Amino acid sequence: MSSLNIKKPLLQVIAVLLFLPVLGVGQGHERTINKVSWRTEPIKIVRLKTKGKPIELGKKFIEDDEWLQGLTVTVENVSNKLISRIELSLSFPRPEGTSQTIPTYTVGLFYGRDPADTEGSEAQKQVIPHESVDVKMLDVNLPFIREDLEKLGYPDRITQAEIRVDSVTFSDGSLWIGDEMLYPNPADPKQKYNPKFPLKEKSNPPTRPAVGFANWPTNNLQTISFKN
Repeated sequence: MSSLNIKKPLLQVIAVLLFLPVLGVGQGHERTINKVSWRTEPIKIVRLKTKGKPIELGKKFIEDDEWLQGLTVTVENVSNKLISRIELSLSFPRPEGTSQTIPTYTVGLFYGRDPADTEGSEAQKQVIPHESVDVKMLDVNLPFIREDLEKLGYPDRITQAEIRVDSVTFSDGSLWIGDEMLYPNPADPKQKYNPKFPLKEKSNPPTRPAVGFANWPTNNLQTISFKN
């Protein structure tokens, strides 16, 4: 009788221990953040963190559905100029087999501001050559991102994202964007122009993504348009 009473609790303990790893695996799923690169980027990603834990670009990691919480991209200024503003974008690729006519959802991550922009609060510290700064995604935007992805017909569970350098504005007002250098219009420094083309009386500034949609070329990144 006593032997039966001993074996029963032992069997229960063994069952719980065997089941625990299953529970642990079920709490997270494989995620990946890849990098889309240009040839002449003036900044370099040196670290990437989410939920306070370091992850590596292009390598799978296990995390729950709040995997973008606290997303922080540490970038280094690898140019020889002071940087005033950095704009990154995070896109969510569609599942394989999705028509290429369906746009990709993209959100922006920002640091600093254009030196010609005198409105708003005091500008963030400029980034000197070889210095690193953190570019963060605001957690307050995460509910809106989830809502947008759902409305756009994305799967319930997002497991992949792609990060890219969209533009870098230097302290002299010049702008790197898509392997091109643009310069401030003397008539309106907020507007930028490409010296390869004649400067018209009225020029429109380059499109900059905030939250929107983009069709990214997969084999050759050229001019890219965004829709707010």
